[in-house]
Amino acid sequence: MQKRRIAFSLIAGLLSEIANKLFPILTLQLAARKLGIDAFGVSQFSQWVLDLGIFFVVFGYSNWSMIKWRDSPVEERSKIFGTTTVLRLIHAVLASVAILAFLTHNENWGAYKAIVLQSIFIIFASAVDATWAMTSLNKLSRLSLISLTSKLIGLIAIFFLVQNQSDAPIYTFILMASNATIAVATFLYVLKNIGFQAPSAMEIAKAFKGSIKYAVSFVLMIVLERFDLLLVELNHGANGVGLYSGPSKISQSILPVAGMVSTVFFAEILNIKDKLQFRHHFQTGLRISVLMIAPVLAGSWFVFADLIAIVVGEEFRSSAHLFPILGMAIFPHLLFLIFGYQVLTINGQVNKLNLSLTLAVAFIFVFYYGLRQTLTIEHIAWLNTLLRWIAALATIYFASSYLEGKLELLLTVVTALIPSVLMAIVLSFFQDTNFLVLIILGVATYFLVSSLMFFKEISFLFGRFIAARSNSSLKSLE
Repeated sequence: MQKRRIAFSLIAGLLSEIANKLFPILTLQLAARKLGIDAFGVSQFSQWVLDLGIFFVVFGYSNWSMIKWRDSPVEERSKIFGTTTVLRLIHAVLASVAILAFLTHNENWGAYKAIVLQSIFIIFASAVDATWAMTSLNKLSRLSLISLTSKLIGLIAIFFLVQNQSDAPIYTFILMASNATIAVATFLYVLKNIGFQAPSAMEIAKAFKGSIKYAVSFVLMIVLERFDLLLVELNHGANGVGLYSGPSKISQSILPVAGMVSTVFFAEILNIKDKLQFRHHFQTGLRISVLMIAPVLAGSWFVFADLIAIVVGEEFRSSAHLFPILGMAIFPHLLFLIFGYQVLTINGQVNKLNLSLTLAVAFIFVFYYGLRQTLTIEHIAWLNTLLRWIAALATIYFASSYLEGKLELLLTVVTALIPSVLMAIVLSFFQDTNFLVLIILGVATYFLVSSLMFFKEISFLFGRFIAARSNSSLKSLE
């Protein structure tokens, strides 16, 4: 196991994720307060439309490319990079045409048309995004630095340029430009270090065919992640989207932290053939992921009202109760990522992953047509959480046949949850306490309990991080 690299990637990744989440939260706060609920809702749904195009561009190429990268000689990497980029550019053209056609002929979404048109460049930027390649190269710290720099510039731009509800198009444009910068920067980095080799028509066709099974899981995953905002818009309009997006965006900002941990271990596991070593990596990643996410979810039930009011404004307090509900969806999402991608995908069982997602997505239609007359925003939030659990439990069931020591893995999750449970018990005795005091009390309790329970793991990570930093400093002096 590359212990130093894992420790450095985890800690550097965590620090950058904290920073990368701090900027979006500050951005969200500025936008929600300056735009107001209605304009904020229009901007959020416009981004949702653009995301549809981005998802079609990403397709299944990231997973196909990483698996292909792992199984191919080093000299073929430039060809894999070229093939992926060309295919994505083709998808970008098709996606842009489809979005323009739909907005032109759908009068109900006319309010979103202008914003989508001026930011449609993000679809082409996503075509050249090479995050997948940097993950395969294990350059996650560089990726975090690129992301952090771009989002800092975006935050500064929003602070000076977004002033009132008429600036919703400017706000959306800045966000898309920030993401486009990340995509182009990763492309240039990989281009410089790997090179670009144009593929033949036959290679393009073969890559497209090979990516379809990954695309199915990706599309189903996106449906599962994004169906809620569509249901809110259809039932409650832009105002409902604005109210829902306040707590929703904050809960979504927690997801990449879980994804970061999963990605670090996925990058390592890709190259592991030994079963014992694989199991150790998997178990360690599972424990660390739960330790990072669980306290946030447990604590949200005690601070949600003040948290939402502080971050996005008092006018969002009426929908603040959605935050812990949506937060509950993060834990099953984390389990889905870990068991789905680190077990099923690596073992070539993408079809079982797709079956888990299909089962969850099928329930969207069952619940929607059964409850559409009385579907409140809160119902949609609970539905979001329920469907994530359906997908996660089905995925764990399919993945269990490829894992040894199931009881040990269960104990890993249970013991990792103990600090969060104890923190919640402590906070339950101080529910009427000041918001800041609750935060301090929760952090102190969690830190004390987790330090006592997982002293070896924390010492290992800290020690490896210091060693990595020391070696890095010595090399720079040389």
